[in-house]
Amino acid sequence: MKSLTAACEGFAATECLIVESDSTDDTVANAVDAASRNGWRFETLGALRDRMPERTARLAHCRNHLRDLIESDYAHVDYVVLADLDGVNLGVERAAIESAWSRSEPWSVMTANQEDGYYDIWALRHPNWCPGDCWADYHAMRSLIGKEAARDFAVHSRQISLSPRLPPVECDSAFGGLAIYTRDAALAGRYVGLTTDGNEVCEHVSFHAGLRRKGHKIYINPKLVNRTQEEHRSRTKFAKLTQRISRIFTWSRLNLWEIIYFSEQTRCANPNRDRPAHLTWSFCFL
Repeated sequence: MKSLTAACEGFAATECLIVESDSTDDTVANAVDAASRNGWRFETLGALRDRMPERTARLAHCRNHLRDLIESDYAHVDYVVLADLDGVNLGVERAAIESAWSRSEPWSVMTANQEDGYYDIWALRHPNWCPGDCWADYHAMRSLIGKEAARDFAVHSRQISLSPRLPPVECDSAFGGLAIYTRDAALAGRYVGLTTDGNEVCEHVSFHAGLRRKGHKIYINPKLVNRTQEEHRSRTKFAKLTQRISRIFTWSRLNLWEIIYFSEQTRCANPNRDRPAHLTWSFCFL
């Protein structure tokens, strides 16, 4: 919270919307207290687990609730920033947030990067880097080469490092725990966390597919750096070697190559983009 607040000090004003479900600790009490002290908005969706046992279904439900609130209650805003509160955004810097408005690409979505290896492969769709569901690839290979090798093949080998000096990488889907959306883009899709057969899928992929169908462009912004959660770190020797190699090739090429924020507009340094002056934060606890 503090790091995200500090990262947005360049904006004229902020609002905050907090949405929670299924907490069994002090999350609700802490959120109510924080909302009361800071003038934020807090909503709890209660216990969803009994009727939505799959985590991705609950995530999709909560994110759609946030999306619908943007549409109904925040018609005045221009940009939306979605951020996870699982620690991945500790230490996010103001320059990282504001870097989106220094880019020349015609973006509708700018998503986060991690210097120690891009972690969010399940949410990623890129024609060369990760064209499909990484966990579907894992299950397809597990019986052939074993669990650890299949995980290296499907997930860890794709957790490459993107230097902040690189240009934005256009994707069909990406998240990385933090993403900045134009308001139009934030309303262009809906989240789906299950297949028709009831299998879990990453809810961001369906949402971003809706955006892409309406012409919105999605990028990973290498300058928008947050951190990798420990649970997502690659632990095998193969994965660590892959990440070291990716760093070498990234730097060689250089020598030749989420909370939700809503905003009103002011002008930024890049005359082709508008920069948000008024922000509203939305948090989703699961």
